[in-house]
Amino acid sequence: MPILSRFPLLALSVLATAVGCSDGSPADPPAEDSGAMDTGALPDTGESDTPTDTGAPADTSVEDTPTDAGKGTDLGFRPKPDGFGFENYGTGAPVTNLTAADMKRLFGGAACVSPTAATCVLTPPAAEWMDRQNAGMGGGHCEGMAALSLLFYTGKQSVTDFGSVTATHDLSLSGNEKLQREIAYWFVTQATEPTAGGEIRTLTPVEVVDKLQEGLAKGAPETFTMGIYQRGPKAGHAITPYKVDLTASPIKVFVYDNNFPGEERVLEVDKDKNTWRYFASTSPSVPGSEYEGDATTKTLTLTPTSNRLKPQDCPFCGEVKADGSVKGSTFSYRQITLNGKANLLVSDDATGKKLGFQAGALVSEIAGARYVTPKSKDLWNDDQEPMYLLPFGTDLTVTLDGSLLGSVESSTVTMVAPGVIFEVDEVMLDAGQKDTIKLSKDNLRMVYKTVAKESPVLYAGVTVDGDADWFFAIKGYGETAGQEISLQFDLVKKRLVIKLLGADVSADFDIIAVRSDDTGSQTFTHSGNGAKPTDTMYLDYGAWSGDGTPMKLEIDTNGDGTPDMSVDLTDT
Repeated sequence: MPILSRFPLLALSVLATAVGCSDGSPADPPAEDSGAMDTGALPDTGESDTPTDTGAPADTSVEDTPTDAGKGTDLGFRPKPDGFGFENYGTGAPVTNLTAADMKRLFGGAACVSPTAATCVLTPPAAEWMDRQNAGMGGGHCEGMAALSLLFYTGKQSVTDFGSVTATHDLSLSGNEKLQREIAYWFVTQATEPTAGGEIRTLTPVEVVDKLQEGLAKGAPETFTMGIYQRGPKAGHAITPYKVDLTASPIKVFVYDNNFPGEERVLEVDKDKNTWRYFASTSPSVPGSEYEGDATTKTLTLTPTSNRLKPQDCPFCGEVKADGSVKGSTFSYRQITLNGKANLLVSDDATGKKLGFQAGALVSEIAGARYVTPKSKDLWNDDQEPMYLLPFGTDLTVTLDGSLLGSVESSTVTMVAPGVIFEVDEVMLDAGQKDTIKLSKDNLRMVYKTVAKESPVLYAGVTVDGDADWFFAIKGYGETAGQEISLQFDLVKKRLVIKLLGADVSADFDIIAVRSDDTGSQTFTHSGNGAKPTDTMYLDYGAWSGDGTPMKLEIDTNGDGTPDMSVDLTDT
């Protein structure tokens, strides 16, 4: 079959994780960020992205009980009128999430092929990163709703910029693209620095209460959103705390839960036992389950608002030079994400240390590496994989592990680094199947190996210093005994090095290449290519003359490093 129906959209948005959130029933949709960067309306670029213990939930709604000094703190926020009047929403809501204009606002012109152009066409890594984030919002927008409602209340954003109303509760989501994009904008800050790294994950429940009160006093310089997680940590959800009653036993923390519009709800902290509990549900009509933790679990967290208002570090920005070094980036991590129900385990090839899930448990052994636990799709019913951040300088082996799967599941693994993206898409992973992906320390080579009959699509994109940006899709057709596919950028000779190793005499594959520069984008497509196990192929993209013209493929048939033949592939 042809590669990827979504490929014609690549000129605007390359692909579609990282972090999700517990969603309620589809109601009204979210929008674009202002605050620290640009508080004006976003330009219209023409781009849009549409996006268990059960039982009756306990009644956690409460009456307003003001607190006095020494007895607690009260920010003055209330779910009605200060919270949104619609429920948290996910895949079922017809909304627009992040667009290229939002990405430019978030990260500046470095996210665009032409930084100064009036309309931003995203670089390949930027487009991939955006689409991963938008995909993560399919499970809900709790982080964006929790953060933005607080920004409205504290006056760092204006409600009237998003509708002819004065109260957050009266804003409509349906048909309000600006608000839709604004919620998406603040949602995504949970995956950027310094917001993600600033989430306070080290406190006991009692210490969380103490810290929270610093942000609840009127006129306090800092405010907080709250993260609640199941033990692991996993299955996170974002809520907005606004009042603490220290006279109650256990202590009551009043919160706006965006799954329950207009309701005051209570999270309890037992001071003597140093534990916490909260009864959560994805919506008022759905049975819920209890979230809880103690002094050791670190499953109750706070995220300072001030970190969201600072310029956010760009994980993909930068231009790769011919020698593999990166210009214009200070970000020192590779981000690895999984979209699917399998597990990932990342191994540092130099030390053997690991990060990820092994035998169902999260391990974190790699020096300098860390993970970001997502605000998940369906609370306790969902176990979304964390986003992993790995330092540069070593080769990595990523195991896509289906050991805990009960049936065949689709999986997508993405690696984003400054100026570079690699992705393995459409892996139909069987229960018990384990595939591997190797990533080179210079971030310019990926090797995917499967033992099953897979026909995945491999993506590779690069933002090049002083030259056009390139994005490639290679679809290899599965062989019964498995297959290994290698992609590597040769930036000096402007070639993509391709190698397919399978059990059959020859392997079939299709190619799509997209070149983007200040003048626009051009696409090359060729299907029905074949390769022998001994072939190393060099796609000479640097010499391509543009739409409708052939692209040269040189082939080294004996592995001596010198091409033995060349073929002009027609642009079909």
